[in-house]
Amino acid sequence: MEPDHRVTLRVKVADDGSIHTFTVQVLHNDVPKSERATEIRGIIDPLLDEVPLSDADRQAVREAVDGEVENETGDTEWSSEKGGTFNVRTSDDITSVAVGESSTEFMPRTPLTEDHQPFLDELAARGWQCTTEDISIDCTTNGPGKIVGTLSTAGQPNNEPRLVEVRVWFGGAVPGPEDQRMIDAYEALAAVGDRGEVAAIGLRKLAEGEKLFFNSDVEFYRGDAYYQVQGVQFI
Repeated sequence: MEPDHRVTLRVKVADDGSIHTFTVQVLHNDVPKSERATEIRGIIDPLLDEVPLSDADRQAVREAVDGEVENETGDTEWSSEKGGTFNVRTSDDITSVAVGESSTEFMPRTPLTEDHQPFLDELAARGWQCTTEDISIDCTTNGPGKIVGTLSTAGQPNNEPRLVEVRVWFGGAVPGPEDQRMIDAYEALAAVGDRGEVAAIGLRKLAEGEKLFFNSDVEFYRGDAYYQVQGVQFI
């Protein structure tokens, strides 16, 4: 599959082996939504037949995938007291579908590190000026672009803030893998430990041309104006 065409399927299986939730994401640049919808239908149609939905609910999900609404959410009569939900989201190059049983269990976004201070210290040592306000980290230097981070306390131990997202924003030309700001970002991520080293490798792959991929519980995405490293939120 070419770099700008990626398909991701995640399935959460209950203790009895039944499907609790499934999500499908198709990234395909420069194709109409209808083409991505056809690809997604080929993936989800067999799954829809395996989950405890009514025929009307299955049809509602399929119509949402085939339709023109960019973000559609609905309730389903999942065969449990909790019921179920579905969500279909579409952007210029990504269509995603989530179907499953309703749950009151909150799953936090996976942190990139338990301690983000080494990330900030490394950037400071490399000449970046970072400010932290509430959940946002904003780092600038004399060069173009900036590096920003997002912190989250939701679901984290003792409600302590954890770094869950890093973006390298462009300023002018798109930076290549050897651009100084990219090297600074690699080293800052690597400074937080083994997980950060993996994140740094993934960030470099974005700069080398990859569009969207996952490594365990981290998502890597190349937007029109930024490279993004983000912890996955599974539900």
